[in-house]
Amino acid sequence: MVSIIVVSYNSLDYLVMTLNSLIEKTNYPCELIVIDNSSDNQTRDYLKKKTEDYKSRIDFKLMLNKENKGYSQACNQGIKMADGKYICLMNNDLILSKNWLERLLVHLKNNPSAGMVGPLGKGIGGEQNYVGIYRQLAYRYPEKGELDKFSDYLYKNFKGDYTETKFLIGCCLLLKREVIEKVGLLDEGFFMSADDFDYSLRTRIAGFSLYVAEDVIVHHYCHQSFASLMPPQEEEMFRQAWSYFNNKWQGLLKFYSMDDLFYNKRKVFYRGLIKGHRLKIAGY
Repeated sequence: MVSIIVVSYNSLDYLVMTLNSLIEKTNYPCELIVIDNSSDNQTRDYLKKKTEDYKSRIDFKLMLNKENKGYSQACNQGIKMADGKYICLMNNDLILSKNWLERLLVHLKNNPSAGMVGPLGKGIGGEQNYVGIYRQLAYRYPEKGELDKFSDYLYKNFKGDYTETKFLIGCCLLLKREVIEKVGLLDEGFFMSADDFDYSLRTRIAGFSLYVAEDVIVHHYCHQSFASLMPPQEEEMFRQAWSYFNNKWQGLLKFYSMDDLFYNKRKVFYRGLIKGHRLKIAGY
């Protein structure tokens, strides 16, 4: 079973979209755990009102925090409630493609070194950014049915392909429970942002590899929870997160640059970029 943890903070329209997409597109046995970080009354009232409906459609658990505990702590609350062999951490602003979960799981099950895997996506950075790397394969969106159609194209042509990467974005992150048992929970010093870079690095140091699934795609609207903040608040949260990251890893950063740790092909806690067929087609 997979435990899917969605952290909610305001943005009700996107949350409803995400939960409906998840229930509609997920066929693999799973439980859905929603951790609400003290959202506005409209969002919390909706979740309470819909609990029984969701429970009739999926194994559903809900926790309503009385204060905003931050993304990492909310994820950890969900992990502690989770019963699954695999854990999926998910933002509240995603549209999923059909069979997304089964296709991600294949990469973890077939590759013993893999600790975490993430999908390609629009609105996702790094090696997961299909728009930045695979422009000629772009799909039209949000025309009805186009995401599933493009997903089928990827699966038909690139089934099983993956790219090893140095970091995975936390908006849709699937990991083995053994990673959590070895690496630990998310660092709650990261209130919002940079937690995924930190956990990616910790996971690699522990000896696991990170994979981007070349045959799975989702649509990420990106930072919708941030949208409820004033720009100065958002900027301060980013500043605090990366200041905390730099202080935490200052010993390592004396020997390696951020490029070494996350972006270039230097083999720092990393076996080297494994190119899938699609990357070769794109000329990378």
